Amino acid sequence: MTTPDKTADEIMFGHLTEYAKAELTRHALLCAHLDYAWDRLRPRLDGLTDEEYFYAPATDGDVWTVRVYDDGNVHVDWTYPEPEPPPFTTIGWRLTHIAMMLDTRADYHFGPGTMDLEAISWPGTAQASLGWLDSSWAMFRGGVAGLTDSDLDRRSAGPPGTADDHFPLPMAIQHLTLECIHHGAEVALLRDLYLVRSGRT
Repeated sequence: MTTPDKTADEIMFGHLTEYAKAELTRHALLCAHLDYAWDRLRPRLDGLTDEEYFYAPATDGDVWTVRVYDDGNVHVDWTYPEPEPPPFTTIGWRLTHIAMMLDTRADYHFGPGTMDLEAISWPGTAQASLGWLDSSWAMFRGGVAGLTDSDLDRRSAGPPGTADDHFPLPMAIQHLTLECIHHGAEVALLRDLYLVRSGRT
């Protein structure tokens, strides 16, 4: 179904239809891919509940999730290197992972580069997580938008412990695009599974 101001293609492809009408520079292509990933991800998160946020259909083995303690502290499970096989991760874990990557990369590639992972205030609810995701997306997307084609020839150090500076900046940006697609698809599938198992339509 189309809306009065949008064609079926515009609904399906989102911002891509805008990019198709302009000169496709390297910078425009990066932005197009990034926007397409976000256009596909963000609507699938509307209405996310806390029950879904903490939903863990896997009962065997470890589960990585967001843990809210009685004293109000929130902790996100993580060890490095990851165990083999890696634990099942909840919607909450995956969303905070996307938001953390967008936030830290925005700070290190386009900001002062001072963000401390140990100082992150992890969100303990679905709505708080979506708020963080939206704000971190806005910062990262704004940083990418401010680049020029010549800026893409440089390398940029990401957060400590990452290999971002081993690659040209466009590859570091594409990595975040792929993270949104990868983990976003996992979250969407888990939401579908939750709806089916909970008996909702």
